[in-house]
Formats: sequence, C-alpha cells, structure tokens
Amino acid sequence: MRLSFPFKYSIGTGLALAGLILGTFLLEIPLLTAFGTLSLLTLSSIRLGSLFDCALQGVRLFLGLLVALSFLMITGSFVYYIGSVTPASYFWLLAALPFFSWLVTRKHTKTPSKEQGEVGGFSGLYAALVVLALVAYFVTLTDHTTLLATRSPWLIVAPQILWWIGLGGFGLIQLARRGSIRLATFGTIAVLFGVLSVVAFVFPLGYGFDPFLHQATIDYITLHGTITPKPSYYIGQYALELIGVLFFGVSSQSLDPFFLPVLAALFLPVVAAASTWQITKRPLATSLATVGTLILPLSSFINTTPQGLANLWSLCVFLLALPELITGQRWVPRSVLALMALAAVLVHPLAGLPAALFVALVFVATQEHWSVALQRTLIALMSLGGAVMLPVAFFFSGNGSGRLALRLNNLTHLLPPTFFSTRFHVIGDLATILGTNQWIWLLLLAIAAGIILQRLSHKAWLILPLTSVLLLINAVLLSVAGDFSFLIDYEQTNYVDRVVSLVVFAIAPLSLLGFALGMERLLQMKKGLVTIGLTLIFLAAVGSVAYVSYPRHDAYAVSRGFTVSESDHTTVTSIESDAHGEPYVVLANQSVSAVAIQDFGFAHYYGPNKDVFYYPVPTGGPLYQIFLSMIEETPTQDLALRAMDLAGVNKLYFVINDYWWSAERAIERAKLSTDTWFLIDNGATTVFVYTR
Repeated sequence: MRLSFPFKYSIGTGLALAGLILGTFLLEIPLLTAFGTLSLLTLSSIRLGSLFDCALQGVRLFLGLLVALSFLMITGSFVYYIGSVTPASYFWLLAALPFFSWLVTRKHTKTPSKEQGEVGGFSGLYAALVVLALVAYFVTLTDHTTLLATRSPWLIVAPQILWWIGLGGFGLIQLARRGSIRLATFGTIAVLFGVLSVVAFVFPLGYGFDPFLHQATIDYITLHGTITPKPSYYIGQYALELIGVLFFGVSSQSLDPFFLPVLAALFLPVVAAASTWQITKRPLATSLATVGTLILPLSSFINTTPQGLANLWSLCVFLLALPELITGQRWVPRSVLALMALAAVLVHPLAGLPAALFVALVFVATQEHWSVALQRTLIALMSLGGAVMLPVAFFFSGNGSGRLALRLNNLTHLLPPTFFSTRFHVIGDLATILGTNQWIWLLLLAIAAGIILQRLSHKAWLILPLTSVLLLINAVLLSVAGDFSFLIDYEQTNYVDRVVSLVVFAIAPLSLLGFALGMERLLQMKKGLVTIGLTLIFLAAVGSVAYVSYPRHDAYAVSRGFTVSESDHTTVTSIESDAHGEPYVVLANQSVSAVAIQDFGFAHYYGPNKDVFYYPVPTGGPLYQIFLSMIEETPTQDLALRAMDLAGVNKLYFVINDYWWSAERAIERAKLSTDTWFLIDNGATTVFVYTR
C-alpha cells in the first residue's frame, strides 16, 4: 500500500505534465494547458495536505493548496529576480511543484480522515436553504451593475440584498448547531464569497486604484518578461497571477477582481475549521468557528491588492499556529509556517514581516528542550527588535525621504473609528454600531478566549496578544515619527492604518476561538430564547460587517472616492487620438489615471531622467499637486506651463470630471485661460487643451 500511492502519483503527474507541454508548447491548446496546470495543482495539494495532522474530511486538499501556492509565490519571485518570466521559465516552476510535494511529504504518513458531526436529518434542508439564499443573492447582484462613476456599491445595489446573506447565515448557524462541519465549512465558503465579491460584480470596469497599476504591471511582465525598475515586493502576488494569465488563458483584468475574494473565501473557513478541530475535537465548536469567519474584518479582501493578499496569508499563519500554542501538540510542521511567512513577505513586507516575527516567536516558545530562562531571554530580545521593525524597514526601504519627524498629534489617528450614537434609524444605527465597532467586539471575544485559556498550564498562546502589542507599538512609532511625505496629505495615514488593521488580525484567531467556545456553551443550554437571541445577534453582525466592508455614502459615512467610468475610458482614448502622436501630459484625478494605465499601460515617461509619468501618478508627485491647484484654486496658463516644463513637452490636457466638488467653478475659470476644450459624454468630463 505504501508503494501504490507514489506510483499513482507519478502516473498522474506524468499525464498532467504531458498535457501541460502539449497545450503550451506543441499544440498550443489553452484548454489543455489549463487542464494540465489544474491537475498538477490538485495532485500536489492532495500530497501536501498530508503534512497536516487533521482528521477532518475534505479540508486537507485546501490546506495543501495553501502550501502549494506559497511554494509558487516564492519560486515565481525567485525566477523573476534572477531571470525572465516566460511560459518556459514558469513551466519549470509548475513541473517542480509535484517533486517538491513528494520531497517534503515522503516521510509523512497519511492518517485516515473522517467526517465529524451529524450530516443527516435536517442538515440537507438547511444546506438547501443556504443554496437558495445565495442563488437569489447572486441573481440580484448580477442584475445591478454600472459603468458610471459611483461612490459606493450600495448606491447601485440596495443594502437590502444583504437579507439574503442573513438567510444564508441562518442556514449556516443551523448546520453548525447540528455539528455538520463539512456542510458548514463549504456553505461558509460560498456565503463568504458572496460577501466579498460585491464590487467585482457591481463595477465590471474595475474598482479602486492600486489594482489597475498591478494589472498593468502583470500585462507588461507578460509581454516583456520583466519590468524596470524591479519592485522589491508585490512579486509574490504577481507570480500567482502570471500563472493564471500564462497557463489558464485569462486576462489580468478578468482574473484580478476575483482573485483575492476567491482565495479569502476558500481559505479562511477551511483554516478556521481545521485549527479549531485540533484544539477542541468537538464538532459544534469547529462548525461555529468556520461560520464565525463571516464576522472577521473583511475589507482587506474585497478587491485584489498585495496588502490584502499578504494580510490573508498572515492571518492563516496565525490561525494555523494556534493549536500548537494552546495544546502543545504539533499538527503542522514549522517549515510550513515559515514557507507561508516568506511568501507573505514577498507579497508585502508590511504584513509579511509581522508574520515572520510571529513564526520566529512560535519557534522559540514551543521548544520543549530549551530552558525557560533561555526562551524568555530570546523572546524578550526578539520583541525588542519586533517593536521597531516596521519603522526601521520604512527608514531603509527608500519609500520616504529617510528623515524622521515627531508629530504627536498623529496619535489621534491610531484609534479605529467607533460609533455609539444614533441617527434615529433602527436598522442603520444597529448596522453601524455592530459594523463600525467590530474591532471592539473582536477584542472582547479575544479576552473571553483568554479567560478560558488562562486555566491551561500551557501559556504559549500568549504569543498572539504579544504580537498584537508589538504591532501596536510599531503603529505608534510610525504615526509619530514616520515620514510619509512621498504620499499626498490625505493618504499619509494609510500605512499606519494598515498596521492597526494587522493588530486586529493578530488577535482574530483568539476572537474566533472565543466566539466558538462562547456560542457553544450558550447553545448547549438549550434555552429557546437564548438560542433565538444569539442567532439574531449573529445574523445582524454578519450583515453589518458585510455592509461596512465597502465604501459607504449615507448618514453615517461619506465616501469621497469615485469608481472609474465608461466616460473615463472615452476620455483617455480621445486625448490619445487628439494628440496625434505629439508628446503630452495630462492633469486628471486618480480614476482617469487608472483608466489610462489600464488602456495604454506605462506608455510614456518624460523629463530629463525619464521619470515623469504622463499622467499624475503617484498622487504625492508634483504633477498631481499642480492638478489640485488647477481644479481647486485657479487654472492658469502658468500652472499648465509648469507641468509641461516638468515633462519637457509642449502640450497638456486638463481633465475635469463633473462629480468633482469644484468642477463647475474650475470649468468656468479654465475657459478664461484657454480657448480649446472638448466635452465627453455630454459633459461627464471636460477636457481643456493647453499648448506652449
């Protein structure tokens, strides 16, 4: 029996590689290429799943996939840095994956997995309820899309659509109460994807700004094999998406919007279920933990960014390490945690470095043969370094100017938003109280878990709150002493905000455990009013978290950003056509710049050092500052000439979108400084032309 599995594995690997070779290099059949790639991933994930000592049926494949993707992120980054990205070079990565999987698992025996919990009775009925709710949800969602510039998806699709998510959540709670782990886990995957995919469906032209830059970078690397200068991070994400583009035949614009929502929906419930089972070995607690992922902070995962992907990998590292920290029983090799932490670093160090620090702390804290004094000394030294690692990384990264400043007033930005007021709207008030104050509820759940775990003699789980405290110190130091002058004023707190979010992610595993154990005890009381009350609170929390995960423009919050529109695409195309090949620069907002990058890539760089992009990117650069002066103060020929001088060109286009707060005034004043302009889509944008 020990020889049969490797034999079958080798046959499957050979067939998958043959399909990949035929589809990619000989017959050039995309479907065959995709089938070979998917087969290699599946076979390798099944094999790598044996690294996890998990008795849950159906989750090993996904845990193995997490390791397989981490391997591809690391090796893909390696190939990018030392060579060129081509179908041939990335083929060898895919070919190496099954051999890596065999190498690291050859000494691991596969323990039989089994289904835990009740699957009969009404479980099928509740599963059907989840399916019906999701069908209604997605039918409604796909029927509400827009090509117009919009502040919030909730202005296009009514928030009442979340009642379907609530109905699905009700079915999940009932499945959890029956201890149906597998149904609860896969049902949560589907519901979580529904929560995370709103903007991907509602805004088919794209959402945000950073994704457009990353998609254009992936397209450029696909065509040229590299990009100069080579970024020192992000490559971990690019490696995975490049595999999708090169071997699955999908465009970056089609893949990217769904990439992170799919991964987050897939991995969070699975990892939560597997980890909680290792701690409790109880179906009810395990099912509740997987369903509880619906109340985690989800805004990082609604569109694909390196920060969001690194956050996901770091959160999975925290969750996977939790069982050993609590029980002292190792169920996953530390090498797996180190592999995932390294992958997170290669995606975005802001989340990857904390994950690496956490893995190092776990390694020291779980060394049974080391003296307590040695462990405490090493943890203290690592904590001292960990408390300042992010400011030090920023100081030497070159992102800022290298100067330190002392701004104590920035400490006010550290506290996440709270809401304990009223707008005299019952549902709106409840949703905002539960959603905006989410970090408070998660902290209380983590404290509840800590109280329960305090009874244990094994205290290594304190590494999680220690990591959270160290991240908070990093956030304080970055806030008061960090120099983010390379960003525009209103974006200078972004990095600190991201670190504060990581503080919450570091305690999230304890929050999930507190939720699962607390709900388990209350539900086991078998009191109708208690069960009904808990169910209603949970469903309200799920809907509230889903609602506040997206930009809002309502009585409680004002969204100042707009999505890209069809008019923006028409605008950049019209400008390119009007220029007739003559060099030019454009003064426009972020949305228009994002569309230009999507449509034309990194087409033109000007200036003596060829470092001035022809659209105002980044927003902290001089071109964007001139744009703000033009649109918010007075557009003049002198300002236009200053922008042209920066790039060394003789033509400039000044774009005013009709939704800008000072658009009407800026249009009237711009007409006094130039007599050449044209309208797009009946004034959705007005483009003024300046020449030297």
